[in-house]
Amino acid sequence: MPRPLAPHGTANRWRTGCGCDECYGAHLDDLFLWRRKKADLRFPAPIRNEVLRLIRQGYRPVEAARRVGIHVQTVYARSRIDPAWQGRLDGALMAGRRPDVPHGTPTGYRHFWCVCPECRAAHHKPKE
Repeated sequence: MPRPLAPHGTANRWRTGCGCDECYGAHLDDLFLWRRKKADLRFPAPIRNEVLRLIRQGYRPVEAARRVGIHVQTVYARSRIDPAWQGRLDGALMAGRRPDVPHGTPTGYRHFWCVCPECRAAHHKPKE
């Protein structure tokens, strides 16, 4: 006797071939949690806190990542899935930015390698 199917609105039902919106939504929720767990293993909280501490002290994100033994893309990738992390990272970048850089200009981003929120916004301004 075959096993009964999982109920609608579950990731297991999606895995067995159901393509309804409820099952697909449950699959996406399940996938989000799986990716978050993998991201937490790759970039655990103590290392995240150390990166923020170094950035507040004035290290660039590339240097801070190198000092703790991770790739800088790990720092930025976390920002895509965790808005709270993006806010903490931006706060650390603002606290540790150099006072001699013309912030909020493309020059600050291009020539001084500043990635504070103001310099990033100036660099990624839409072309007119």
